[in-house]
Amino acid sequence: MNELEQARARIDLIDKQMTELFKARMHQCEVIADYKSRNEVPIVDNARETQILEKGRELLGNSDMFGYYERFQKKLMEVSAEYQRNIIENKKAGI
Repeated sequence: MNELEQARARIDLIDKQMTELFKARMHQCEVIADYKSRNEVPIVDNARETQILEKGRELLGNSDMFGYYERFQKKLMEVSAEYQRNIIENKKAGI
């Protein structure tokens, strides 16, 4: 196995782990959507999103990667909010 194949194999393993983490995260989004629905809390919480990004900056340190991480995290938060909206709308519609 050459260097490229080895790197791709490691990425495949990381992707598998990320898929499991994604499923776990989305399950927590279900819990959050239920809470927000019952308590009439807005789906988007800008303060929380800022907190998440600041924590990411802390964890990455002075990395050139932060801009990429920020885009990744913002997209993930967007997907999470969309999922929560869907759950809440389906619940209201009795689905």
